Amino acid sequence: MLAAGSLITVNVIKGANGPDRLVEDYLQALIDGDAEAALRISDPNIPEEERPLLSNAVYAKAGKRIDGFSLLSTTVTGDSAIVRAELRQSGRKTEVVYGLAKVDPELLDDRWRLTADASQPVTLTVDTAVEAVRVNGVEVPVTDAPDAYSRKSTLTLAAFPGEYTLALGVQEKYLAAVEAKAFVTIGTGKQAPDGAGLKTEASEALRAEVAQHVDVALAGCAASDKLSPENCPFSVYAFGDVRGVSWSVTRKPTYELLRSSDGGWRLSGGASGLAAVNYERNASWNKDKPDWKPDSDSDEFQLRGAVSIEGGKVIVELSRY
Repeated sequence: MLAAGSLITVNVIKGANGPDRLVEDYLQALIDGDAEAALRISDPNIPEEERPLLSNAVYAKAGKRIDGFSLLSTTVTGDSAIVRAELRQSGRKTEVVYGLAKVDPELLDDRWRLTADASQPVTLTVDTAVEAVRVNGVEVPVTDAPDAYSRKSTLTLAAFPGEYTLALGVQEKYLAAVEAKAFVTIGTGKQAPDGAGLKTEASEALRAEVAQHVDVALAGCAASDKLSPENCPFSVYAFGDVRGVSWSVTRKPTYELLRSSDGGWRLSGGASGLAAVNYERNASWNKDKPDWKPDSDSDEFQLRGAVSIEGGKVIVELSRY
């Protein structure tokens, strides 16, 4: 009787540490958003640089995580075990099979080890070169160089089941983008999850600074004493010598701020502007006897140019064409 009782006690203790309990703990960690606890139970072979989303800071804020599970069966064969479970996520059900093995078993503890990887690779993109993005509010560095042709920034990271919010990094003062969602589903198959991509545009801060630079540049062009000011959008031609050139912009142009192929920005003309000029022209054919006559002209022009950001400063260069 004593031996039988001891055997029952051992089995009860070992049952509390059985393979199904380990699977329960693993799945509960995923439900709770406790990525670090899940990794302590079963740490997959994932490089460190692909792990930024496998943290509590990110995963605890993920929406649509696994919201329930049921253990269907447990089969133990020698030093290995198979646990079948039904996982639930946002109304979807999936059956998953987990494999476990004993590692240095002891009398009261079979020391089961779970080999599981609930993560899947998710791809996050930004349509321009950036240094970092935010995922669920957490800054994630972009370590790979942008695509040489498209200038796109791409991150492929491991992520546990759930919904992740992608946004620009806080340092992107001159970019704006609507947040995007990436959804990673349950299951052991490595089907491609729904990734997320950001389509950027000029931020209000960039638009405001460009507008200031454009006003300064146009004022500089208007201050020129040349009929054809260098690197300016307006000009006129007069035959012969001129003097006393005085420009004024009588109608400001409008423009669009568009992405250029080199990853910078360009000014594309909208409604045309109007520049007027007064000057004196030498109407004499005799060089020794000039005959200065007042004259005037105007030029309807489109605003074009390049916008770059160097050392955190906005630079605007106007062009005639």
